[in-house]
Amino acid sequence: MNFQASTRFVIWDYDGHVLLASANNIGENSINVAGSVALWDGLVAAIERGWDQIIIEGDSKLVIDSIL
Repeated sequence: MNFQASTRFVIWDYDGHVLLASANNIGENSINVAGSVALWDGLVAAIERGWDQIIIEGDSKLVIDSIL
């Protein structure tokens, strides 16, 4: 079943200060697609800024496990 979906990610430093946050509407998609797109967008944003020491957290075990 698909619903109108949005993605969100937050990147913060080791002190908990927000460095970047983003949200996007991705139209009709599943929750797994939304989680995957959010992960992708966050990784791209970090790489573009040269941030190479990354810890990934999320609420979807399926999405997190898909990159391990």
